[in-house]
Amino acid sequence: MKAILICGIHGVGKSSFIKNNAQFNSYAKYSCSQLIKNYSGLEFKDKKTTNVDGNQNILLKAVQYFVKEKHVLYDGHITLFNKNRSIETIDPSVFKSLNIEHFIMLKAPPTVIYERILKRDGTTWLTIDIIEKAQENEEKKVVEYSKKMDVTYEIFCWNEQLSDWEK
Repeated sequence: MKAILICGIHGVGKSSFIKNNAQFNSYAKYSCSQLIKNYSGLEFKDKKTTNVDGNQNILLKAVQYFVKEKHVLYDGHITLFNKNRSIETIDPSVFKSLNIEHFIMLKAPPTVIYERILKRDGTTWLTIDIIEKAQENEEKKVVEYSKKMDVTYEIFCWNEQLSDWEK
């Protein structure tokens, strides 16, 4: 199986990025949170996860159960907010088990992400400072995990003036 993880913090634009990129047309697309929900019935309120490690075990079972394609694109995260609103990192073994061969991280200005979340959800407990810190953490882990797993990565940044993604 060839798998790519499109990652970035909540509200960065992962779903839109996937939908608007023809290069991903040949891939089966799965949202990690939707796989967890479909397999276990768990839903995540306010972007906070009560049991990060337990949910990753559910994700791996869900992938075994639902994912049969050879080329897979996952929409997910490397870091998540736990129930205490702290940033928690997903263990790299999860991404190894998912056979991730390439990470694509999306970044955007924290103010843009904040506005997107407000527009989409109507409200948020996230602040611009928290968004900035979470995004820095996610990027650090993408680089670290790609080296540790000996896989490739790309980082795309949202260009507000062009309304498009740039490498």
